[in-house]
Amino acid sequence: MKRTLLEIYALAICFVCVFAIVLNVGQAAYAVVEILKPQATLTRDFETRATRSNDAYWKWMNPTSDKAQPTRPSEDELTKRRLELRTELFDEESSKGQGNLSKAIIYLMCFAAVFAIHWRFAKRLRSEQTSTVA
Repeated sequence: MKRTLLEIYALAICFVCVFAIVLNVGQAAYAVVEILKPQATLTRDFETRATRSNDAYWKWMNPTSDKAQPTRPSEDELTKRRLELRTELFDEESSKGQGNLSKAIIYLMCFAAVFAIHWRFAKRLRSEQTSTVA
């Protein structure tokens, strides 16, 4: 069966849409991981390492310099500050994941709509072609 140029166009658009849908499904899956397990995807490694222990946090907050070092707060206060920063980092990563998931879903819907339109168009062209041949 000979294909028309319009049918080839419609099928080419369908191919591109399928490829884009597959990529967006991967992005959506990664966004879900960002939301549910932000510590696994956090790219701000230096800050994450600085919030793993009180000593690391204190060194990060007060790098060595010529200035007089401030008095180190109690371990309870230091732990509280460190965990607040860690929670902020994870919340920020989770929020970023929510935005990424929203974008991926919007893109998926757009590509699915374009795919559906072009798929129907290709099928209609195919049925018209077979009805004129018969």
